[in-house]
Amino acid sequence: MIHIDDHQLRKSTGFRIQVFLRGWGRRKTGSLYFVLIAWGCSMLLLLIASAGIYAFEENNIP
Repeated sequence: MIHIDDHQLRKSTGFRIQVFLRGWGRRKTGSLYFVLIAWGCSMLLLLIASAGIYAFEENNIP
């Protein structure tokens, strides 16, 4: 049951994202928002990675 629910959740989330992107694609600023969202996600991942590396180094100091 959990696997089926997870699959349905992924499907609905992907559908929502497609509808959202289609809605923004009709406007000229859609690409700008897409770039901003992609940049924000990449910066967030970079921040998480750098924080994880910092914590790892702090814990391994002899």
